[in-house]
Parts: sequence; structure tokens; C-alpha cells
Amino acid sequence: MMANGSKTLGEVADSGEEQLVVVCEPCNRTGRYNVARLIETHGRDASLPDLLSYVTRSCARPSIPGAHHRCHAVYGQMRGFG
Repeated sequence: MMANGSKTLGEVADSGEEQLVVVCEPCNRTGRYNVARLIETHGRDASLPDLLSYVTRSCARPSIPGAHHRCHAVYGQMRGFG
């Protein structure tokens, strides 16, 4: 866990998760990301909040003003994290 309390990709891998699932209900969007590949690209110390910002970077919603319009992507349930 990082000093700010965020989980890291390394912790996800150590828990046995092979994929991260990202879900955004307002966009009706679901994505699955291979944890090993994410670690190759971002490193074991990458925080999950930072990673979520990265994987949702192509979402058009963050640029729309108003809280009810912004992206609501979250991680799906992960073993050992919830």
C-alpha cells in the first residue's frame, strides 16, 4: 500500500488477480486489463487511482462540466480487496 493508502498493481498481482476490470455504468462500458501487462508498462508500484485515470483517458466525459456528467469508472470487485 502506498503512503496515501492507495493499493498498487503489485498488491493486485500478489493477491492472485490476473485481470483488472474497469466498469462505467453511465457509459455502459466495461474493460478487462491484464495485470502482468500493466505491470510491464506501469511498474508494480503504480497506484490503482493513477492507473484508473490512465485507462479512462479516452473517455469524453471528463471534459463535460458538471459532476453528474463526469466519468464514473470504477474497478470491479477484486479478490482480497473488498
